[in-house]
Amino acid sequence: MVILTHSASFIESKIQVQADKVMKLYDNEFQSEIDGTGSIVAYSTFYDRAADIVRTKENFDIVLAYLSDRGDVTVGQGRDGEQILKFRDTMSEEPVRFTETDASVHDIRKAMSKIEKDIGVLERKVDKLDGDCRAALRSRDKTRAANLLRQKKRFQKDIADKDIQYQRLLTMLQQLSATKHNKEIIDAYKAGTAAFKANLARHGMTADKIDETMDEVASAIDDYREIEDAIGQAIVPKLHDDDDLEKELDELIAKQKPVPSSPSPAKEVPKLPEVPSNTLGYRELEEDEDAMNLEKRLARLRSAM
Repeated sequence: MVILTHSASFIESKIQVQADKVMKLYDNEFQSEIDGTGSIVAYSTFYDRAADIVRTKENFDIVLAYLSDRGDVTVGQGRDGEQILKFRDTMSEEPVRFTETDASVHDIRKAMSKIEKDIGVLERKVDKLDGDCRAALRSRDKTRAANLLRQKKRFQKDIADKDIQYQRLLTMLQQLSATKHNKEIIDAYKAGTAAFKANLARHGMTADKIDETMDEVASAIDDYREIEDAIGQAIVPKLHDDDDLEKELDELIAKQKPVPSSPSPAKEVPKLPEVPSNTLGYRELEEDEDAMNLEKRLARLRSAM
């Protein structure tokens, strides 16, 4: 059992080494196709290129099975039953799946490969006819030279037609590749949008709540500005109306009787007069006190103004 276990581990390690070399071969020679469809490769084509690594077809199938278990490649079939390899896109995390579109890509590339071979054959014929035509002209055989020139022109037209066909197929491949990339971009948009919505929902953020919050913020700012305006207003005590004060002063002055001037000292008389019966002296004292009180009131009013 121990020997078998060590033997199995050794075989698996050898298969892993070969599988890594096969993937490196794919990265270097097939992945960076100009048409963007390098992930689709015919089984026979890839086996021919990896023959130095896997040695035999049986070993090649074992390596492919190992890569399939690892998720790096899958094996599909074209419409004619031909086996087709599809390698995992390094930019995608989805598992490798062979689709009808992949079969179409293989058919288009197969047709393009046939056109390339046909163009190569025609170009060699054109080169040979060009040489034969020049030789006929050197031998002054104009009739043969003319026939050779006509054949050359016909083959050149065939080359031009096939080149147009090749360009159309290449355009189709590029469109298929663009469609695939656009789908990947749309899928990325969808995933990003779903994650963004989930994040908003997790934090309880909705458009209505955000609008409500912004309205509350605006209302709070308005209240704060009103408070600032109220605090900034100067508090001025209410003063007496100057016109009312002047009117009251005029009324007091009008009611006030003029104060008589002090009498000059009376000359001494030999006889004292009789005691008068009126209260003239007391009246004058009362009037003097009233005048003093009036002056004090006027002074207080002026100080209040």
